[in-house]
Amino acid sequence: MMVALPACKETPTSVGLNVLPSKDKPGIRVDTVPAASYSTVFTSISTFGSDRLLVGKYPGYNSMSTIRFTGLPAGQLDTVTITSAYIALRAVYHFGDASAPLAFQGFELIASPDSATYDSLTTMPANYYSPTPVLVYPPNVLDDTSTIRCLIDTGVVHNWFAVSPSIPNYGVILIATNVGTIKGFGSFSNPTAAYYPTLVVTFLDGGISDTISYSAGESRFVADVPVANLIASDPSSMFVQSGVAYRAQLAFNLHSLPKAGLILKADLELTFNAGSSNLNSFSSDTLYSYFVASDTTAATLPVEGQTITSGSYKIYSFEVADYVRSWANGDTLQRLQFGGLRESSSLDLFALFGTNSPAAVRPRLIITSVAQ
Repeated sequence: MMVALPACKETPTSVGLNVLPSKDKPGIRVDTVPAASYSTVFTSISTFGSDRLLVGKYPGYNSMSTIRFTGLPAGQLDTVTITSAYIALRAVYHFGDASAPLAFQGFELIASPDSATYDSLTTMPANYYSPTPVLVYPPNVLDDTSTIRCLIDTGVVHNWFAVSPSIPNYGVILIATNVGTIKGFGSFSNPTAAYYPTLVVTFLDGGISDTISYSAGESRFVADVPVANLIASDPSSMFVQSGVAYRAQLAFNLHSLPKAGLILKADLELTFNAGSSNLNSFSSDTLYSYFVASDTTAATLPVEGQTITSGSYKIYSFEVADYVRSWANGDTLQRLQFGGLRESSSLDLFALFGTNSPAAVRPRLIITSVAQ
């Protein structure tokens, strides 16, 4: 009989320890280590791949979206009269008060918004879009499956189809005009093609009315919530704010660690602060942990957290043994970040108790190792 043991290790794992004779078992040590400090840090994210376009305002929140239709055949409408045009948007999400009305305006973009940020769009609007709205959507209460039609200036649409347009087709930016809710509409990256933004144009050609539609393009949203607002709402918590985005960050000060090969397991536990969070039926209640490699770099292979309960509290638990082994091998930047699953497509807000919270709910690292 041949027995293959391709994963043998000199140092036993927690699984291997269970099959060793009791006389051969090494001592096991379990240390619970609190984090030294916590913070809420800004993280640069891209929303080009988001399956939602977020438009609206909610107290403390603001989100704008850009839409550009591509593949429009140049010259197709040069000899016809456009009688009407609209952009159809399919609602798929909300944040804030679902029963509050939404109103917004659309402005023609005069420069590419691809590298624009929320700050640049709001502080230097003249660099990006014309001041006169070309689309106005009046206040309406929308459910989360509504399809709306936003009439758009026919002159702008005609220019998009022109052989030599007076302004290149950079699309439009949608900006909310009232406060109360933020609605999410299907983007060009939505998994359901029927939810894509659609440009519908009706025209007269030789006295005969006809309609064409296009549903290909590029889209993104840019959102803002001042981090000071979050911190002021609960100074004892750290926050994970999707869509903007902010991540919670923990710093450790572990002067002495077992050798990397002796670390069997390491679990990081974060306690959820429900009272300072803002999640709804669309939220993805999942967090990821990221290894912080430098002040500007986090690992691209995050660890997904598991949800457990302790009494009346919900806890996110992360298996971070590989991170702790890196620290044991000399990586002195002992920090971890935490982000939401839908970080680039929602406004989910997770509040997590920090190091200034009551001892029972503070962040804690539980390290299981072979005693030396």
